[in-house]
Amino acid sequence: MLHELPYDHPDIAICYYALGLVASAKGDFDLSLEWHYKSAEMITQELGPNNPSLANSYNSIGFVYRKKMNYNGALESYNKALTIYQQTYGKDDPHVVEALRCHQMALNIFKKHRPSDNPELGIAHNSIGSVYGSLGEYDLGLKHFHLSFKIYEKSLPPEHSHIAMMLENIGLVYEDKHELEQAFAFYTKAATIFHHSLPLTHPRVVEIERDIQRILSDIN
Repeated sequence: MLHELPYDHPDIAICYYALGLVASAKGDFDLSLEWHYKSAEMITQELGPNNPSLANSYNSIGFVYRKKMNYNGALESYNKALTIYQQTYGKDDPHVVEALRCHQMALNIFKKHRPSDNPELGIAHNSIGSVYGSLGEYDLGLKHFHLSFKIYEKSLPPEHSHIAMMLENIGLVYEDKHELEQAFAFYTKAATIFHHSLPLTHPRVVEIERDIQRILSDIN
């Protein structure tokens, strides 16, 4: 069938997707990823970057990465799928609920195979916190951001930029919750680290200063 259709025919992407599923079922995960990425590339070109079919591809890619025990790859793919589902259907749609379930499943498996203070686990919590924050689930977002922050505190130097970025993320959620004093406190901590670890002209430094000025303007 692949040879009978024009290269840009939409059914080609469906064939690639099906071949990815077959390869995964046979345990050939590298080949499965190859087919799924081809499908995702074609869907993006033909239907755009926010089409639900692309989210289905990312979900399948996440599943294969999870089988390969590449949990960061799985979380990244699930996050892409979740973003598209949310934009298309809204946060209460079953597609979004299922994508969040996959996120949590990948995180739980990650915990079994990594030490509790592994920085990669911090990245995983940060990813899930970002998802919950984008869905307006601010308390759940904060829970995962704080867990990520604690892991980074244990595993990274005290002035590492990852710690500052996590403090900034926490501040952003508090700002969304209109808890401006809390937001200001975390932005200030983040700024202190950024100023020690990055040049003054670095985009991160510029951004955190804007965050602080915005909060001060709202407080006053």
